[in-house]
Amino acid sequence: MNKKSINQTRKVYGWYSPTQHKWRKDWAIISRNKRTDCYIYHDEYGNEVICTEVSDSNVSTSKFNDSLCLGIVTTWIRNDVKPIQNFSQLATLKDIIVNF
Repeated sequence: MNKKSINQTRKVYGWYSPTQHKWRKDWAIISRNKRTDCYIYHDEYGNEVICTEVSDSNVSTSKFNDSLCLGIVTTWIRNDVKPIQNFSQLATLKDIIVNF
């Protein structure tokens, strides 16, 4: 398996949107293509995180309004098929931090 490290001088942020994840799953069914529906990256602590997008900004430019920044990601591990994640508790924390 080929792991792809991200250039250390460039920060890349992982994002997750349950709505986007569901859209990708639905699209795979409609298109009859057994494509993957998410990306697995290592975060800066070595944990595997499920992402639906990555970008070079920690400010959302996503078309999905429930997109949540997961922090800095360092290494792409694989594309995968995973269950849709429940981030309602994290979304509440995000709202608290944004409104602080």
